[in-house]
Amino acid sequence: MHARSARRFLLALTLSPLGALAPAAHAQESANAVEPISSDPAPLINGWTLQFEPLVHYVAPAGDLKLPNSSGLKSKEVSVDDLNLDDPRMSPFGEIHFRRDKWRISLSGFWYSLDDRTEVAKDSFQFGDLAISSGDRTESSLDFWTLEAVASYRVYEDQTDTNSKGIVGAAAGIDIIGGVRFFDVDFEISSPSGTQSEHNLWAQPVLGARAEFTLWENFGFDVTTAFGYLPAGDNTSFSWDIIAAFHWRPWENVGIQLGYQQLAFTLEDGDGTEEFRWSGGMAGVFGGMLIRF
Repeated sequence: MHARSARRFLLALTLSPLGALAPAAHAQESANAVEPISSDPAPLINGWTLQFEPLVHYVAPAGDLKLPNSSGLKSKEVSVDDLNLDDPRMSPFGEIHFRRDKWRISLSGFWYSLDDRTEVAKDSFQFGDLAISSGDRTESSLDFWTLEAVASYRVYEDQTDTNSKGIVGAAAGIDIIGGVRFFDVDFEISSPSGTQSEHNLWAQPVLGARAEFTLWENFGFDVTTAFGYLPAGDNTSFSWDIIAAFHWRPWENVGIQLGYQQLAFTLEDGDGTEEFRWSGGMAGVFGGMLIRF
């Protein structure tokens, strides 16, 4: 086509009804090219969308416990296995996510409780203020919950082109995470020499990252990891967790999710012989629903 003929063709296209629609179609195509396939449905308020994940956590504790001794005696660190506190339990677990563009605000946490677990001591030892002898029957209870409030920002995202049906084959995104994490531990043990209980709360800043992968708009996989640390004198805490989850959305706003969490921590309160410490963690699988609004 000659240059003059090409110019006449473009002019006619621009002035025609079809030509008037061309810019809008191009803008729509551009929007689809950058929109991640894991995008949320229509916004609720001021562009924010909501994702709610009611889950059940099959989780168990691990590690060693140390109780404070008020008389200055050295207390032995006792494994939760030796106290019969290592059994997995069905526990409530949930996450709520508010998203707008590349920003996301999230609340998540779970609770674990185990009451009146009995065990017979295999040897004699000092555990906090309790002098436990070989053959003594102990009864222990543990209540634990953790809550995390974080904000994240998407620093990278990419996706394949859409097919003839307008479906994207695959997409990936990476977020940077920052916020605060809380731990609460309520522990009690009884023996023939008496009863001792400890209740402590910790808060720490956390920093981490999340990677998300989506296939054919309905299948997804994400991995999240975050570190927390607060050297606050007598109330010091450290934690590291990793969560891997797979989801399938048979419907646009409702899905099913399965995953695994490994949470390791060191929680300390007090100093010297008067220190309470739990060095261990919680780990287990979880499953539930994914609901988007």
